[in-house]
Amino acid sequence: ALSLNPNAIDLIEKNLDKVSWSGLSSNPNAINILRQNVPNVYWRELASNPSNYVIDRNATNILASHVALSDVVPVFV
Repeated sequence: ALSLNPNAIDLIEKNLDKVSWSGLSSNPNAINILRQNVPNVYWRELASNPSNYVIDRNATNILASHVALSDVVPVFV
């Protein structure tokens, strides 16, 4: 899927209405897009994203407002 392709960020940014947010949440080059579209983030997929370290501790407040904390295992540094 295109959303998983780290080299397709420019194309993805122009077509956010067609994005697989689950796949994009795993894309290491999509962190900026994810930070701007937090309600669409799949937190379980983000936890496996090698670039998730750029999501700061403030994201826990955002996370709590969008999903049940018991449903995810967030990875924050």
